[in-house]
Amino acid sequence: MKVLHVIDTLGVGGAERLLITALPELARRGHSITVAVMKAPYDLQVVLEDAGIPVVRLPARHKWNLFASARDIAMLCDELDVNILHAHLYFPAVCSSLVRSFRLAKVRTVTTFHNLAYAEGVNKAGVGLSLKKKLASLAYPAGIDQCLAVSSVVSHHYSKELGLDGIRVIHNPIDISIVDRVIRMSSEHRDAELHIVLPGRLVHEKGHGLFLSAIATIAQELPPFRVSIAGGGPLRDDLEQKISALGLEGLVTVTGNLDHAVLLELVHSASMVVVPSLSEGFGLTALEAMALSKLVVASDVGGLKEVIVDGESGVLFPVGDSKALASILLELVNSPELMKQIGLAARERAEAAFSLGMIADQYIDVYQEQLQHAQ
Repeated sequence: MKVLHVIDTLGVGGAERLLITALPELARRGHSITVAVMKAPYDLQVVLEDAGIPVVRLPARHKWNLFASARDIAMLCDELDVNILHAHLYFPAVCSSLVRSFRLAKVRTVTTFHNLAYAEGVNKAGVGLSLKKKLASLAYPAGIDQCLAVSSVVSHHYSKELGLDGIRVIHNPIDISIVDRVIRMSSEHRDAELHIVLPGRLVHEKGHGLFLSAIATIAQELPPFRVSIAGGGPLRDDLEQKISALGLEGLVTVTGNLDHAVLLELVHSASMVVVPSLSEGFGLTALEAMALSKLVVASDVGGLKEVIVDGESGVLFPVGDSKALASILLELVNSPELMKQIGLAARERAEAAFSLGMIADQYIDVYQEQLQHAQ
């Protein structure tokens, strides 16, 4: 089959990471896969192309020039003789729905919901968000043949907010072969110093400030430690100011954006990984750490509750509760065997529930069902 994936950008994010992980596997199985990207940044284009996935940059247009963008996508579908048009994130999904609704190309349409777009605090509330929500509630039922979500929480969110039925859950996959390559090529944490890693974009919903408040209250009770906040984003200056204000300079480092392989190496060097998100559609950083056999301490929010089985393959704490997080960190630091045991169980869960092969099978099933409907 021939599938065109359309996405806003190829910057660093969960939706983009899904493409980089899943699409090469679909191509290896003999399917023709192309990615169309609507605007810059194009950071991950080279990664896809190195994996044999062609990338087409669509003509630059204003994001609300929906019909022109839909025509661009339709022309590419015709040029490539595409069977399935698979959209990721808001504007690609709306434009793809127009392709289907107005029969601009003979394709079946699929979209994947990656986040909790309409949850409080995730996007700025106002007329703009209300307009986007209303348009989506009209466009998706009319022009999307199958809606997917990366977690049950995301599925429920879009069902509730947009009134959509029949959303199917396909979790984000983990490519164990890439993780194992990192394990072979890099050094695991071996010294006595406690190393805590927080991977993720520096935005409010990732909860970095909450973690800093928690660690500051127990810093004197911990063994020698260091913290790596691994990621970039608009809150970097604010976080560095808070690190200074809490007296954590020299203990907490903000790395900025890291190449994915370097990030995995950093996680592999950790004693534990903390994911203190206030909102989370899935929890890919937690899953990657689990695949590296790391103990993950995460908030019990969103998709993290589906990735981690509390007390078995990770430890969850009440979202937004810095005191609970501090207490859990102290307890775990004093239980090294428990940390190791949970880390090993985390690896088993990552392989069993989120393997690339299994997730690829689920995508192929969806595509084949859509092709059958088209006949």
